[in-house]
Amino acid sequence: ALYDAYARLGRWDRALEFGEPSYDALQDLDSRELAEIATLGRAQQRWDLARRAAELLMPRDGWAARAHYLLGRVELAREQYAAALAPLEQAAAGGQAHAAYFLVAALEHEGQPDKALDAYRSTSPGDPCRPFALARVLALTANNSATPKRQELLAQLDREIAALRQRMVVP
Repeated sequence: ALYDAYARLGRWDRALEFGEPSYDALQDLDSRELAEIATLGRAQQRWDLARRAAELLMPRDGWAARAHYLLGRVELAREQYAAALAPLEQAAAGGQAHAAYFLVAALEHEGQPDKALDAYRSTSPGDPCRPFALARVLALTANNSATPKRQELLAQLDREIAALRQRMVVP
């Protein structure tokens, strides 16, 4: 009864404490609710629920990149890094925010540091994950402190920090 009451209100954070929607019930939900359930399923380590919701979201207009991102995040949370690569690549190619950062995390765990470095560097300057991406680049290149790539990264980081400081200055 509590599941049904919260589900009717769209309070999936509470509804999932008391039950889980059937496959048919998931199909009837709108796209935003499916995305929310997939996110909550990942957070609660309910992998099957998260996957089902994301897979049902995939064919809906305008939601494919988000669905791939959600699937990739599930696989990352399960530490299935190889399985996370394809959906995260598709999400990043589709312009999903933060997908590039998590794709890089999967590449790094899969032992592909060169690809990871390039992908970390390609994290958009407007993405909130950008500082974390640059920190990972610096950590991955720590053993090669004299390399031109690391020197270039340090200069790039200095420029970005200076730009942030300029934006933060209040007249």
